[in-house]
Amino acid sequence: MNEKTHKVYNDRFTLRCLDLTKIKLATDKDKEYNVDKWATFFKAKTWREIKMIAAQDSYINDTAKNLFLANEDEQIRKLALDAEEHQNFINSLQNKIDRQASEIDRQASEIEKLKKQLNDNGINIG
Repeated sequence: MNEKTHKVYNDRFTLRCLDLTKIKLATDKDKEYNVDKWATFFKAKTWREIKMIAAQDSYINDTAKNLFLANEDEQIRKLALDAEEHQNFINSLQNKIDRQASEIDRQASEIEKLKKQLNDNGINIG
């Protein structure tokens, strides 16, 4: 229903829009139904903010708990992915170190071979 004209678009569902940038414009009726608190909750950027808001209202607190539980699995997955990414980075560094050590050994062997050739040709480089 259009709240201004009261024209019913469809009687099967209700759609409401909450403008999170207009929390300070909440009317007394909005505050009576805690619309301002819910808007603040949805606008929160940290879990600390959510906990502070949730402490004031049991419904928001229940929603915050459900939100945390829904995101907990994602956080665990993210930690696991971060750990895997870190291990892959460590492995790639170790591979690079191994390749460089092998290259150093190859070059050292080449230097010794060249020194021997020079020495065999009567050139003493020390």
